[in-house]
Amino acid sequence: MSAANANVGGYSVLEADSVERAVALMDRHPHVMMPGASIQVFQALDIPGM
Repeated sequence: MSAANANVGGYSVLEADSVERAVALMDRHPHVMMPGASIQVFQALDIPGM
């Protein structure tokens, strides 16, 4: 499923050293234990000058 077609039930902001580490942190999240559930991880880039 592409992100544009995803039904969003909520979102969280997670700080990690890398995208790979953020994905690893979600590996045992209770949400992914539910049938048909998923978590998508996206990287947010720093805003220059902030």
